[in-house]
Amino acid sequence: MYQGQLKPVRPEQRPQFSALMTAAFLGDPAARYLWQDAHQFLSVFPEYSLLYQGTAIEDGTAWATEDFSAAIAWLAPGRLPDADKIKTLALDTCTPDVKEDTLRFFDELDAYFPDEPCWYLPLVGVDPAFMGNGRGHFLMEQSLAVVDESGLPAYLESSNPRNVDFYRQFGFEPLATVSLGGRELSTPMYRPAKQETGLR
Repeated sequence: MYQGQLKPVRPEQRPQFSALMTAAFLGDPAARYLWQDAHQFLSVFPEYSLLYQGTAIEDGTAWATEDFSAAIAWLAPGRLPDADKIKTLALDTCTPDVKEDTLRFFDELDAYFPDEPCWYLPLVGVDPAFMGNGRGHFLMEQSLAVVDESGLPAYLESSNPRNVDFYRQFGFEPLATVSLGGRELSTPMYRPAKQETGLR
């Protein structure tokens, strides 16, 4: 199991953050349905990831391991990313014949976002070169302590079906599955409020 320390992602580290997320999502089935050409994906996803993290870096709720091999971005209640900018970027740059399906996908996902105040996890990623030694588990465990200290629930959208069981370990349960390209790829997941200690 990985042993280390999380540090807040500083504003000047946005390039490192976006590069890490781009590497982490290179094989993500939902992202690669939108951007099927590798050059297209590598060109767009750095900007997309920065839009998706919203104000997490600014608010101090994005953390990375000391070696920047893994990072996580949480958004506190009321601090949502700019959905219109995200959709516009995706629709303007995605593979042309998936635009209609992509718009439906975003609209369907929006319907599952909780009405009550909650923390939102837009992005968590591990550099593929460092997968398999507990960094993802470490990110979730450490950052959820902050969420739990607030006494509020949490919500995420798993864009890879293989990650659903991983999130279940931390108390998230599926609300539904949302299809993309004829496959059930995205899983909105909800975690009830808990009370724990703060970030260690």
